This record gives sequence, C-alpha cells and structure tokens, in this order.
Amino acid sequence: MHIISGKYKGRSLKFPKTQKLRPISQKVKEALFNILGNNITDCVFLDLFSGTGQVGIEALSRGAKLTYFVDLNIKFIKQNLRELNITDGAVVVRNNALDFIMKSTPRKFDIAFIAPPYEEEELYLSTLKRIDEFDILNVNGLAVFEHEKKIKLPDIRGDLKKIRSAVYGGTTLSFYKA
Repeated sequence: MHIISGKYKGRSLKFPKTQKLRPISQKVKEALFNILGNNITDCVFLDLFSGTGQVGIEALSRGAKLTYFVDLNIKFIKQNLRELNITDGAVVVRNNALDFIMKSTPRKFDIAFIAPPYEEEELYLSTLKRIDEFDILNVNGLAVFEHEKKIKLPDIRGDLKKIRSAVYGGTTLSFYKA
C-alpha cells in the first residue's frame, strides 16, 4: 500500500495483516482519484470507516485542506499520519461512523468516502440514509461508496442522487451528489 500521487507520492503505509480490514486496492484508489480530479484541491474530505486512513491520506497528499478520519480503531491511522509527519489538516475521530454523522452537524463535507465492511450490506443503506437525513454534504458535495459489485444501492435516497457507478472487478464505486 502506497500513496499514488501528490505531496506524499510513493510513500508506503502500514496496515494490519487481518481478514477484518479490507484496504482499497491501488487500482480502485487510482480510479477514484482520477474521477474526483481537481475536486480534491482545497476540499473538506471525510474518510468514514477509515481503516488505515489510506484514502484520506491520499486526499491530503493531493491537496485536500482538511480530512476527517473516522473509525473505531484508529491505531493505524495515527501511525500512518505520524510516519508521514502529517500534522496539519488531519482530524482523527475514534467513533462509530453512524454516530459521527449524527454529531458532525453543523460540519459539512465536500467529499465523503464511505467503505464499510463488505459483509455488512445493511450498513451501506443505513449510512446513505444518515448522510441524507443529517445533510452533511456541502452544495454539490459528493458521497462515494466503495462496495461489492453484488450490493445494489438505490439510485435516489432523499436529496441524494446516484450520478455515477464505476465497476472494477468485484468492486463498485457509487457516486452520490447532494
């Protein structure tokens, strides 16, 4: 696992050797950031279910002004931020993702990346519902879900509309716009 582009390009990240953590593949991460393009620059980024923090760190590397990392286990997030000497622009929150969404108001995000455990399909739907209900995205904000291809997310949820899906092997990225 390494940073693909930007300030920390080529730097390696630590991750635990466990079945419970499913890091995003380099191919999918590269595709995600190619799609997001210049939207990353100066954005407020939310990395929900952060795991090792690699997606949020990639966002910081590419110019996000602020990234929130939210997970119940923050050990590897903190370790990776420390190893890269990232002190500015990173907010690490040890919390349940759904609780964080409810408590984040009035904080709003330009981009939210959401990658719950694949085996917890209901968690995807619950997270999508909370993002809509608690209105955590800025105008034209994006919520991006990384999920198994077999998981079908709705095209519309309240004020959120799916604007794009991209499939990479068994992984899908679903993009919702506020």
